[in-house]
Amino acid sequence: MKKRQVASGDLILPFLGRDSKLLTKLPRLCEFVSATAYDDGEFRMPGYWTFRNRMTTYEVTLYDPNYGIRLTLRAVTIDEVFTLAEKAVDAEGMPWEVDNYLTEQLTKKKPKKK
Repeated sequence: MKKRQVASGDLILPFLGRDSKLLTKLPRLCEFVSATAYDDGEFRMPGYWTFRNRMTTYEVTLYDPNYGIRLTLRAVTIDEVFTLAEKAVDAEGMPWEVDNYLTEQLTKKKPKKK
């Protein structure tokens, strides 16, 4: 068994692959879940989304772990809800809200090495 070593510091990971035949019309949404750095080169933890059926609507919730926030969007069709998500990723004035779990993760202190 090979011994594993824990990475130290802010390791900037390579850009995650985002080639998708299904999501070619949603490039900003794909970038939201794949980009590992901001435009200025600073480390970025990629966001993620969940997709749900809410009986009368479809729901996509975007999660941004860098800021501890989330945005929930609903629409009647799958195409509509993903189109909304595509537009919302970098739109100004969207009603992002604090996500308690993500905020808690941001405030956790890293253990000190002895």
